[in-house]
Amino acid sequence: MKYVIGGIGDLLQTLEAATEEREIRVFSHYLNAPQFYKPFNVEIGFTRVESAGDLDWVRPQLSSFEPLSRKMFLSLKPPTHFSAIARERLSRAPRRGQIIGIHPVGSRFSNSVWMARGEPGKWLPVEFLEKLIVPENTYMLFGAREDLLQYTRIASDHVLLICEENIWQSFAYAECCNYVIAVDSAIKSYAAMRNIPSIVLVVDYKDDFRDKMFLDPYGHSMSVIKFRRLDHDVLIKVKEIATKRFSRAGSARKH
Repeated sequence: MKYVIGGIGDLLQTLEAATEEREIRVFSHYLNAPQFYKPFNVEIGFTRVESAGDLDWVRPQLSSFEPLSRKMFLSLKPPTHFSAIARERLSRAPRRGQIIGIHPVGSRFSNSVWMARGEPGKWLPVEFLEKLIVPENTYMLFGAREDLLQYTRIASDHVLLICEENIWQSFAYAECCNYVIAVDSAIKSYAAMRNIPSIVLVVDYKDDFRDKMFLDPYGHSMSVIKFRRLDHDVLIKVKEIATKRFSRAGSARKH
């Protein structure tokens, strides 16, 4: 049996290989991992990794399995009924300029691991987004329902909160975006693998695996901003990249 260990980005990079297997083993902090594979009829054995300490007893088990191979790009798309739901909801929102996706909060697992080491968390404060959002565009804020509670004050007819139980429904909304602004997160990984242009804000600490697997291969579509403090200079960089790389007149992606 083959296995994958990690978060949604790891599951995405190994998904096509998983579809060629009768059964796989998944070690992940992502609670809905079984649901992730359901549209592709992949049977999994699932072990939830709830903390960094869990890895100490998980790693010895890996010797019994073979790792799934990775692909940097994804040809698989969300099921058509999810895409239809996304298009229908967007059709009811006033159409303003571009459709921009924002994923402002990283996984709680990753945040807990790195913050325990004294590193800044992977999240964009609501005050940062208030300065970034302009009335000329439509925005979709992605995240778990509890993560998006802090952003409800900026929700409006052109700032939509996307807090879907099924991650493929969220990915269907991402397919509608002209570009994405995100921390190191699931939507960032999906956008990269589907060639959706993105601006990615990552904390500037040493993480060779992150850089090698999830940033460096995507330079053609991804602009990376590394920071230690999320200040006005970072905000200006995001706006400059958006102005230079993404035309306001651009049309939404075909999906």
